[in-house]
Amino acid sequence: MLPGTEAAAGEPPVQEHLASLPSGWVKIDSRGKSFEMGEQFAGHRWTYTYPVHPVAFTYDFAMSATAVKQAEFLGTMGSNPTLHPGEVRRPVDNVSWFDAVLYCNALSARDHLAPVYAYSSIVRDGTGVVIDLPDLKINIRAPGYRLLTSAEFEFVVRAGTTSRWFFGDTDGDQAKSTDFAWSELNSEHTPHPVGMLRPNALGIYDMTGNLWMWCNDWYGGEYPSTRQVDPVGPPSGQERIARGGAFKNDVNHQRSAYHWQWAPDLHNFELGFRIARTLPGVAESPLPFADINEDTWYKIVAIHSGKPLEIAGGTGITQAGRPLQQHAATGADNQLFRFKRRQSGYYQIFAKDGGALQIRAGSMLDHAPVEEGPSDGADNQLFTLVKDTDDAYSIVAKSSGYGFDVSGGAGSVGDGAQVIVYPCGNALNHKFAIIEATLADFKPVVAPLAKVPSFRPPFDAAAAGMRPLFDGKTLNGWVGDPTCWSVVDGAIVGIKGNQNLMTVEDFDDFRIIVSTIQVDSPTNHQGIGFWGDRLPPGKYGYGGCIDFMPPMNWTWDYTTNRGANGTLRLSRDLDKELGITRSEWTQAEILVSRSQGRVRMAVNGIEVLDYTDRNPARFKSGPIGLQAHGGSRDVRYKDIFIETAPKQSRLITLKE
Repeated sequence: MLPGTEAAAGEPPVQEHLASLPSGWVKIDSRGKSFEMGEQFAGHRWTYTYPVHPVAFTYDFAMSATAVKQAEFLGTMGSNPTLHPGEVRRPVDNVSWFDAVLYCNALSARDHLAPVYAYSSIVRDGTGVVIDLPDLKINIRAPGYRLLTSAEFEFVVRAGTTSRWFFGDTDGDQAKSTDFAWSELNSEHTPHPVGMLRPNALGIYDMTGNLWMWCNDWYGGEYPSTRQVDPVGPPSGQERIARGGAFKNDVNHQRSAYHWQWAPDLHNFELGFRIARTLPGVAESPLPFADINEDTWYKIVAIHSGKPLEIAGGTGITQAGRPLQQHAATGADNQLFRFKRRQSGYYQIFAKDGGALQIRAGSMLDHAPVEEGPSDGADNQLFTLVKDTDDAYSIVAKSSGYGFDVSGGAGSVGDGAQVIVYPCGNALNHKFAIIEATLADFKPVVAPLAKVPSFRPPFDAAAAGMRPLFDGKTLNGWVGDPTCWSVVDGAIVGIKGNQNLMTVEDFDDFRIIVSTIQVDSPTNHQGIGFWGDRLPPGKYGYGGCIDFMPPMNWTWDYTTNRGANGTLRLSRDLDKELGITRSEWTQAEILVSRSQGRVRMAVNGIEVLDYTDRNPARFKSGPIGLQAHGGSRDVRYKDIFIETAPKQSRLITLKE
């Protein structure tokens, strides 16, 4: 049994929720609400607050109006780790992310609430400091106490505002705000007692400017560009996000979208936390008509059965005659749809494989089937959504005025029930929920290799004194997350982001030649990482490596999460100047001199990068990693060859 998942012997059993919120807590009405998360403007791209994207919530939550105070931490945990003692109403600082999690679980146990955090053990160093919670699982739907997600934090700090800061769009607006006088309170360069300033519009104090506040999320770099529902951050990482800025930081760090990241075992005089709880409610909530986003995928769920609609026959085929039906939820692509506005009040409804829903042959008759067909924009492919209740819509055809109906009547809950059009009525089988798809609804699909062009290396590896690092059939010699990495059609395929597949061997100076492709997301990137560390068994990430990203000449340092701290002597617009695209197989040669801190790279026989690192401490022997980046993507590597201690200090694939 994982710690915190069962009441102690003789104690009352865990419960779903408290009868009322504790004193000093505020309900945040977030269910059904959405906001624009992030910012993007010149000079601050490195904070990874971009791209700006819509975020929606399907639940309400509650949070303490103030950060956790020293007295509260002492009373619960029996110790006060603060580096600013003397005023117990001050927020507790010098707590790690792990300390904050243990505090939350202690409160959940006190109130007999099912905990949000479950783990197999607590690992401490020789001084008793917590350094790991192995097998950690986080369920923010559990009723216990927890940290805020990064999205929740920004939603609360904005409190309905859209400006760069909650008080305005320039730091000069700070003086106009009666709610933002932290610079006076912090004149002693210490965090001030909580609740001394006026609260924001949601009734929450000190969201910015007192201490950095730990959030639940792993840090994952750049945001997704599409609409997100109930985001909880990447599934893994090396650092956890903190928000709000501290008393010692300038006003730039108090921006509503700003965040930073630290290792979860870090103790620091700038770091505190605040706590929240998810309130009881439905796990999924239909979105209002006005909130339907043309760039978002949705499930259309029959109210009477709870089953989503799907295109019969699965994915990969677009043709007339494939009927729309209800079926058990699988998260497959044929259960996902996108709405595109075509005329005032009317949409085309597109299936994930590209076909449009239509009434067969434009028929206006009762019982006319709804099916998938090639898109032509005719009236029989146009539909409107008519609000019925808070939870349901009728989907009505423009050609007939008839609405979708699950054949078989309101009592039909079986798989395979066909969707037809029928005069709209009040029966449940005429009503549907339009529910935004989440990441769990998308299953990574490895595209057939035949769909992408192939590029063969224009060199003889054996003649060049190089040996293969990949046998073309197995992952022998490599170690990585088995849910991410596989071998398909002679290539290593990565489909789950923010981690490296690492070599079993360590390397000093080396030359590597590899062919790469991005099958389904050619504006993303993949990379070759080195000068990093191995991760413990069962842990997956980047290992603090430095990353070079063919076919671009980009670099990244995963110890600082910034562009690598070196000198680039070459910059090229590869798409325009070299005709290189990431959606085709390209060959990269990377030559690494550990002793000199120098890295050179060629793509398709053209040198694109000459890099010299300025930090000798970075030049470490270690594994080589193949990167899967940014969510569920299809990135591939093949024809991988290595030369250790290269005999020639030049790029050998350069075109004559």
